[in-house]
Amino acid sequence: MSFHRVFLLAALCWAVSSSRPSTNVWTGSDQYISASVDIDTSSRTFGAIFDLKKIISPGVSSPSLVEPNCKTQPPLWEISVVTDTSKYPFNLSSSDENIVRTVRSKSDTTLLLQFNVLVDGANRINVMLSLNISGPGNLELVPTISVEDTPNVGVWDWKVNVGCVILSGSEATLFQNAGFGVVHRPPQSFSGQYPQATMQYLASYGPVPSSDSVFGVYVGAHDPKASSKGLGCQVSTAGTHVNFEIQAIVPNAGEGGITYEPNWPIVVSVFENDWWDAAQIYRKWALASADWTRQGSMAQRMDKIPNWAFDLTTWINTHWQQNDIFNTTGGDPEVVYNRVRAISERFGLSENQLGLHWYEWDTLGYEEGSNYSKCTSEITCGFDTHYPEYFPVRSKFQTKLKAIQNMGVRVAPYINGRIFDQATESWTAQGGEAKQSAAKSAPAILNSSKTLSLYNESYGSKAVFAVMCPHTKYWQHTIADVVDRIVNDYKTDGVYIDQIAAAGPRPCWDKSHGHPVGGGHHWVDGYKQMLAAVRTVAGPNKMILTESNAEPFLDGINMFLTLVGFAGGDLPYVPSKAGSGKMIVPAFQSVYGGYVFFVGAMFFRDDFLPDPDTFAAKIANQFLFGAQLGWFSLGGRSNHPQNHIFDLLMSAEYDAEILYLQRLSSAKSVAADYFNHGSALRSLDLQINGTTDQFALKTLPSHPRGHGSFDGKSGVGLVFPSVMSSAWRSGHADSVLVSVTTVMRDVPAKIDVLLDLKKYGIYPDALKKYCQVTWVPAYSGQGGKRVLGIYPINQVQIHLSLTPPRSRIVDTAARSSSTFRQPMTFRQVSQ
Repeated sequence: MSFHRVFLLAALCWAVSSSRPSTNVWTGSDQYISASVDIDTSSRTFGAIFDLKKIISPGVSSPSLVEPNCKTQPPLWEISVVTDTSKYPFNLSSSDENIVRTVRSKSDTTLLLQFNVLVDGANRINVMLSLNISGPGNLELVPTISVEDTPNVGVWDWKVNVGCVILSGSEATLFQNAGFGVVHRPPQSFSGQYPQATMQYLASYGPVPSSDSVFGVYVGAHDPKASSKGLGCQVSTAGTHVNFEIQAIVPNAGEGGITYEPNWPIVVSVFENDWWDAAQIYRKWALASADWTRQGSMAQRMDKIPNWAFDLTTWINTHWQQNDIFNTTGGDPEVVYNRVRAISERFGLSENQLGLHWYEWDTLGYEEGSNYSKCTSEITCGFDTHYPEYFPVRSKFQTKLKAIQNMGVRVAPYINGRIFDQATESWTAQGGEAKQSAAKSAPAILNSSKTLSLYNESYGSKAVFAVMCPHTKYWQHTIADVVDRIVNDYKTDGVYIDQIAAAGPRPCWDKSHGHPVGGGHHWVDGYKQMLAAVRTVAGPNKMILTESNAEPFLDGINMFLTLVGFAGGDLPYVPSKAGSGKMIVPAFQSVYGGYVFFVGAMFFRDDFLPDPDTFAAKIANQFLFGAQLGWFSLGGRSNHPQNHIFDLLMSAEYDAEILYLQRLSSAKSVAADYFNHGSALRSLDLQINGTTDQFALKTLPSHPRGHGSFDGKSGVGLVFPSVMSSAWRSGHADSVLVSVTTVMRDVPAKIDVLLDLKKYGIYPDALKKYCQVTWVPAYSGQGGKRVLGIYPINQVQIHLSLTPPRSRIVDTAARSSSTFRQPMTFRQVSQ
């Protein structure tokens, strides 16, 4: 087995050569990247990148990572414009006829292209595209669309394509910016709206011909304000190429005579290895330049985060059900108290280690005092109705809340921060101020802000909601006032504000809201202002949570509920030929580890029945991804898939799984500094029982996985390995934590690992060329710390035996001290 890559330079290519005439080619480069662009003004591929290489050393580079003579090269750019002469937009592209193409300027590192485009036979607009090699190793593309001299033309949206990126062989992989990150192997097309997509970059990678090396292409939007945009890719029919695309509705979309000048670039870069290396390109930019990281990591703002939040290891929720129709008894304070008390005793966790997410703590349209038995205010009452009318609270809520907190459990009730029930009295109160503050769509016509419509949404409750514009002071104050009452009048430990980081932006064309209409960053700006108002009323000792993990909200959120992140695909690390083709990876944690807490995944009765190995694998995956465990539903309905697992958690049949949960919780506390303040690293190359193949995979093609599982069409299917592992770098970047665990009963494993810590961000210096490997006990009964060995930093060795009990009776206490080995630390030492 090869445990680290050897780059054979003899198998690589010499520097750029091109079959095109040199006068029709611009080549820009620095010490890391070389890019060649078609500048033949008579060519429809004018401006396209036809050669892209990673520089290995002076005069030596990778093969081209794009196809030089691609026959399916997409247009470099596409735009839509509206005019006063048509009811429909004109769709234009760089490959159209009747375009005057010009090279305005060029140097060794910069290129400026101009496209003079005829619109509707009468008006002309100018599209400028600058390409700039900005160090190190980044090629920046910035489009400008000029219509200042044509007031009868308005820009609506634009798209830039990076085309014909090579997908080489069966191991070719695409990285998608969904949840924590999803890798597709074999590659498949996808697209997403940001910020519902969680980060602003995509990537492809794979082995190159005639070499053992793996190279990749990174395409990202380095937008520090998080403007609304779309990111996606299209895989060719033959599966040999991929076209990356980034698109956006412009600010002041459809307004005549307004030039679009973006303040952020599209960045193309190249890298060696895999998804983790692509994430490091984005991390370097995001931590230095993004608005949402300016306040610093959690370690730099400990005075603004509840101290007890660092102790939380495990979560439960009252009675969440995936199809958004809840059992009417699940939020009853008496029922909630009895279940939480039983679970708290069952889990046996320490004070502040258990968190409760409480749904239907409020009346939500039911007659006060009826305990959810009388609904006359709307077609339905309860969850997903009557927002934002959350008060009064249910009978006994205050008393039972206090009793639960006295158990050492932290409590966060549910509210929604995005939608307004149009059947409530509040919707028409105060002269219709709520409706005025809702987000408004507009048709794609010139000066379209005069014709507006609501964004209406409806869920399982059948209530009709309006999506609110977060940029309005009315909506910001409405949510802040609700939070104020919950955390200060009722003394909860925080509040969960749904949908903020989960639901995609709704471009708003209402000029009265005080933001540029259409595109831009007003959606994120509005929510950031809302969260700032929420924090002002809540104070620093309350936790604020929201669903999913879109990056621009992390400076106003303590905890991301990561249901989407954990539901994106198979659990790592599954060989490409054995899995479903989609696998989750901790790319988000590798970028933003230490900046926010990650909480929870969806759990189902199917995780226990017929085989609880699935439950064990899912909580192990949470642990290895640095998340707080669980988010187990204590109540629910009988419709598929069933989420209520209170009885299963309490059953003696699953004592082994509860023991495993307890030990993971203990290990999480032991390794808290890494998971709370460090960052995730690339996957480990394990040798299991003498083979490099992942040993004993479990494949569950019909298993519910995420949102959509209940309809049987999406979010279905799960594959996971018997041995799971992770590596995390410390916040000071001076040590590495390695965790390894088995998740299947009766599956022993002998583990061998050979690590080059330079690939994990730990580099030798003159005094520290060696690494000390230390065994750290994860829970009671594992003994004390002990040094396992001292190794050269590029040849760190690990040998483990994970042996489950031999008898079935003892196996009910499986995953004992011999089956879960965690953690080990690697620290540089001098010798």
